[in-house]
Amino acid sequence: MVQLRHIEVDMMCLIDPLPVDEANRMVMKNLYILLKVENLRLSEEVCKRIPNVRELELSYCGEVSWYYCPRNLVCFHQLQNLLLKFEGNSKWREFATSLTFPSSLRVLRLSGCGVDWEELNMMVGSLPHLENLTLLQNSVIGSVWTPVEGKFCHLKALYIYGCGDLVCWNADNSHFPVLEQLYLEDLCKLIELPSGIGEIATLKHIYLRFCSASSSISAMRTLVEQEELGNESLRLTVSFRGNKEAVESFKNEVRGEGLTSSTNISLHFISSK
Repeated sequence: MVQLRHIEVDMMCLIDPLPVDEANRMVMKNLYILLKVENLRLSEEVCKRIPNVRELELSYCGEVSWYYCPRNLVCFHQLQNLLLKFEGNSKWREFATSLTFPSSLRVLRLSGCGVDWEELNMMVGSLPHLENLTLLQNSVIGSVWTPVEGKFCHLKALYIYGCGDLVCWNADNSHFPVLEQLYLEDLCKLIELPSGIGEIATLKHIYLRFCSASSSISAMRTLVEQEELGNESLRLTVSFRGNKEAVESFKNEVRGEGLTSSTNISLHFISSK
């Protein structure tokens, strides 16, 4: 068992290990990947047993309890890739905000923790090596996100799925200075894509899937403006979904603003009943 490198279970709860002592020295130093564990207690003993884990997928459900020791997450000094899923409502909010993330983290995916956008800034914005952030269903709630300059300095990919409360995103190129990929999905209330996002020199591709018509149009305007400034490397993919009337109205607005001439825009239409 001590030679195992990869363990994947099906939402299994693991019991607490016995203390490490002279009679019980088993430490899984070779375990790098531990996936789909439910309600894992991050006790000091657990952290000692898997000191070199690099990828974790953890889910928490049922009653919220400090028994799970959220502040000890920082003890995984080699952790690079983390998925945290919470039972889909905001009852885990306080627990989530008390998590202390290790500075080694490069990839983070959050689901169901119900924190607000300011709390997100504080929780993970200062992680020095974070390159990939995915915000899944109900991970963040609230209508306004105002990023803080000096945070998310190394973020290269940002994915936001189904954080449907977001209305205003007050961001510019100083907030995500090295961003390369931006993927937004199911943001039906988002008024517009911040125009300053297009000014990020490293940005290569923006994806909008099933977002509001106004945010999709604003993204297209941003790309056309960048082309007029000589930026030919930025790409935009828009998938718009709506009933027949909504799709036709969207097409007419796109044509009316002359946004169909760019070869760097890929448009897809999906009609719903």
